[in-house]
Amino acid sequence: MPRQPTKRQVEKIRPTKKELKKEWEKRVQASQWRVDPTFRHPSGVQTITQTDALHRGTPRLNRTELGTLQYEQRRSQKDVHRRIHLYNLQAVLALLDRRNEALGLPLELDEPTTTRDDHLHPKDPPLIDHDYIPPLDAHQDDPAPKDIIWEGEHIDEPNLLLEDALLLYCLEKRDVQRLTAQSKWLDLKTVAVLALRLHGGLRKHNEIIVERRQSTREFIEEELHRTKFKSERQPSGRYSKYLEDVLKRRPIDVAGPSTTMEPVADEDKSIWRRQVKQFAPLRRTSEDEWSNDCSWSHYRSRELIEERDLVP
Repeated sequence: MPRQPTKRQVEKIRPTKKELKKEWEKRVQASQWRVDPTFRHPSGVQTITQTDALHRGTPRLNRTELGTLQYEQRRSQKDVHRRIHLYNLQAVLALLDRRNEALGLPLELDEPTTTRDDHLHPKDPPLIDHDYIPPLDAHQDDPAPKDIIWEGEHIDEPNLLLEDALLLYCLEKRDVQRLTAQSKWLDLKTVAVLALRLHGGLRKHNEIIVERRQSTREFIEEELHRTKFKSERQPSGRYSKYLEDVLKRRPIDVAGPSTTMEPVADEDKSIWRRQVKQFAPLRRTSEDEWSNDCSWSHYRSRELIEERDLVP
């Protein structure tokens, strides 16, 4: 009967951590994805930005490891000169498991997803309804459904709480009863599709958002005079406490490293007219105390640009 190897002999046979790491790095280098600018994730896939992906796992993923995964390129809504990279969330989690298994690390993530209930891991999955057929009374200039930009203009988290969904898309609580009956989390694109159905199409929805922005600016101006400018820089409203906390933790470079793009040509500004607008609270900031110059911005987002944000 053959003798069983001793514990010391087993230790000699087992690869060292250094050897495991070297072998993993070779696998990663050999598996880099060939970038395809036309790649698109299938409908319904939950995506995260490159920055979010690089903040996952223990230890965190590095750029070379992330380079093995496919990603979709989209024009950033906060900076039209840049592109953001969107990754399949489940593919990122699977990569973490493969990496940890190859390196002999625990497979458990920072927090087991089964015990979580947040905008990335909803305990009760939200209702998904992405099928959009333009209403009969939609504006004649509305783009085809496939050309509409559904991604969040200011808030692009995949799932929203009721309070934030109503604010962003100018909806009433009764409008989303079918969604809230299934989960407290509302799928962002489903809410956007619902808003267009109820508001009469893209152009009419965007007109509602623009009207809300204009009336909010008037309200802020009135408040400034009433409070003798003590309300300067204060937003006209806020998001839910949950979303406020998410946005506070968001890295400054939320979109992550991106591809530099040429300045937007006039014809490319059509993307603004294809975007499903969101209403974000507004804030006003005076340039200095001696002039009437001021600037406007969308709360926790970007500067307000009149030709983009005050035109349907």
